[in-house]
Amino acid sequence: MSDLPITKNDYDRAALLCRFLSGFKHALEKRDDSSDVHYLPKPGGYNISFVQNGIAVSLSIKFRKKRSAGLKIKRFDNGVLCGTFLTDKFDINPEIFDSIFNSTSPKKTFRFLLSAFVSAVLLVAVCLIATAFSIVSFSHTDEARPADSAVVLGAAAPDGKVSPVYRERINHAVGLYESGFVKYIIMTGGTADGNTVSDALAAKNYAASQGVPENRILIEDKSTITEENLEYSKRIMDEYGLDSALIVSDPLHMKRAMLMADDYGLTAFSSPTRTSMYKSVKTKLPFLLREEFFYIGYRIVRIFRQ
Repeated sequence: MSDLPITKNDYDRAALLCRFLSGFKHALEKRDDSSDVHYLPKPGGYNISFVQNGIAVSLSIKFRKKRSAGLKIKRFDNGVLCGTFLTDKFDINPEIFDSIFNSTSPKKTFRFLLSAFVSAVLLVAVCLIATAFSIVSFSHTDEARPADSAVVLGAAAPDGKVSPVYRERINHAVGLYESGFVKYIIMTGGTADGNTVSDALAAKNYAASQGVPENRILIEDKSTITEENLEYSKRIMDEYGLDSALIVSDPLHMKRAMLMADDYGLTAFSSPTRTSMYKSVKTKLPFLLREEFFYIGYRIVRIFRQ
């Protein structure tokens, strides 16, 4: 203890605090004054201040090791230092102090938040990578077999002329028909803004020009999205008594399309075109990211539908 004047109350207060830090949670309740005590966490310890007998007292607690601490008291009278008290090191678990005061040091709080943020980012990254891998992996699945129909998922057909992407999907369906895999081809796609004919009708005209009899080409001309392609195609299949279908689209589109087909009760099999216009990394990557976004979105939406 220093030679500076320290009152007995200061010493008793420090002793009580030491006992408190050592695990006696109710020690401070035994003090004989009603003054407020303020606790301020700081890196490596705490600052504690209170007013005793009209004198401002400031306590600085420093955790020197995991299970020991030192305590320093300074007394101020009208802003003038009038006393100092130092303790030897005493055993203490800082976690006990944190739990009692229901506070956490800023450093620990920052580390916790940073750890939680990094963990969340890593979890999202892993989910995105896993989803992308599953989409790419499924794109190589071709389940072509004899079926009643081929459902060609729609793509753009501006001014009645099928786009290159849609054309390759139709060509694949035509090949399935010519090979005897399917009896009917169902073209899908409504009328886009600015067009005078539906995408499905444009597709039918193209397929007919490739030698497919018109009475073997059915059209679904109300849909605007993939989900509607399949929903409305199922109605046509039911109307014509068609029990099974090969779903035709670009390879990276198949994972989402087959999930939707299953949700709408189609007995469906994947048969992606092998002449997709998405050939290079430059064209495949944006398509993959788009599919991943819509696939995850659909998986979330379908949870609330069940």
